[in-house]
Amino acid sequence: MRTVIPRLSAGLISQIKREVTVKPVRWLVNTHFHWDHTQGNRAYLAIGHKVDILASNTTKTID
Repeated sequence: MRTVIPRLSAGLISQIKREVTVKPVRWLVNTHFHWDHTQGNRAYLAIGHKVDILASNTTKTID
């Protein structure tokens, strides 16, 4: 599942809890820097537990 835009991320987090696991999301993988793969990161960070974001060095350095 990709990390979609912020307003959709809350729904995705709820869907993961309902359909996959009630355990917290622990990792996000940003495959590349396009906005539709990174803009939802903040929603996952805002849910109150540690989430590691994995990305290539190139992706990490692009704003």
